[in-house]
Amino acid sequence: MAKKKAKKRKTSESLRGKSPICRKFLKELDASTKMLITLRDELYDGSFEEMRDDLEERLNGKPYIYKLIQRIEADIERIDILDEFEKKPNVNLAGYLAEMESKV
Repeated sequence: MAKKKAKKRKTSESLRGKSPICRKFLKELDASTKMLITLRDELYDGSFEEMRDDLEERLNGKPYIYKLIQRIEADIERIDILDEFEKKPNVNLAGYLAEMESKV
């Protein structure tokens, strides 16, 4: 897999006016989906594209465990939703997620 440079999205500090929209979106996500945001930043240098490519490569590899393939397919769907949301206002949900979790 060729390493692609991730396009950095704006952090929560520079988008205070959009924060209510991002917070509302994040509150509606389940824990598995929120975890994908954290994993994206920690393992894939902030790139949903790299994350999706990696999971699809794993998905196409053999042998595989049926339960794992279902999880990967579900994660890819979640990644697509998160990626699409972040692209519209060009935000990085990780900053909002960290802020929300620190208040809990």
